[in-house]
Amino acid sequence: VKGLHGIYHLAGQEFFLRDELARQFARAIGEVATIATKPFSDFRFLEPRPLNCYLDSSRFRKQTGLVFCSMKDTMREFKANLQLDSIGQ
Repeated sequence: VKGLHGIYHLAGQEFFLRDELARQFARAIGEVATIATKPFSDFRFLEPRPLNCYLDSSRFRKQTGLVFCSMKDTMREFKANLQLDSIGQ
């Protein structure tokens, strides 16, 4: 896109906690999965990290009109590609 200057965040409009995203992915591909959650403090990262963080891509959307696919649509497409790959084997 011509005429854009500066820093733009590119992300979908949805926000998911990691465990919820994993649950939705498992459901989308038809798998039964046990998703374990742990307190953030159990990971002992070397640097501090925010509990919730996400990118706001509204500036990019406003200036370009481009919108990313929803996670649900992305998972649906992923599952369809898995099925196509299994047919081709």
